[in-house]
Amino acid sequence: MRRWVRSVRALMLSALVLGIGMQAAQAQSLTTVTVMIAGFRNVEGVALVTLYDSEQNWLKMPKAVQVVRAPLKGSELRIDFKDVKPGTYALQVVHDENKNNKLDMRWLPYPKPIEGVGVSNDPDNKAGAPKWEAAKFDVGPAPASIKVTVRYVE
Repeated sequence: MRRWVRSVRALMLSALVLGIGMQAAQAQSLTTVTVMIAGFRNVEGVALVTLYDSEQNWLKMPKAVQVVRAPLKGSELRIDFKDVKPGTYALQVVHDENKNNKLDMRWLPYPKPIEGVGVSNDPDNKAGAPKWEAAKFDVGPAPASIKVTVRYVE
């Protein structure tokens, strides 16, 4: 009986050590994505900066991996997304001037944003919402830095 109890204790201790090791490995694989944003036309409202991890969730704010709502103090802003797993991501920045937590649009005669917006890789998007393929970037185990320019459609 004692041999069985010792075996069970040794097995439980091994599982505990293995679990702690796996948690440490997962924590080590998380990184930081730094976003440097330029082009805000004023300091009214806030910046909504959203990080997405899939094309299916792209531009759907409730499905973003992380969302940062930051006050503006000038035409530039730095945001750090911490604890990001390596993978493929895309970013959107909205200058939410009226603080309603969404990108306001004018719909007629054709849809266009009323507020400033930018996405990772600064794709030259002539019409319609920016595409995942144009905005996506890879994050590895090392910290990543992304630049985004906020643009306003006049």
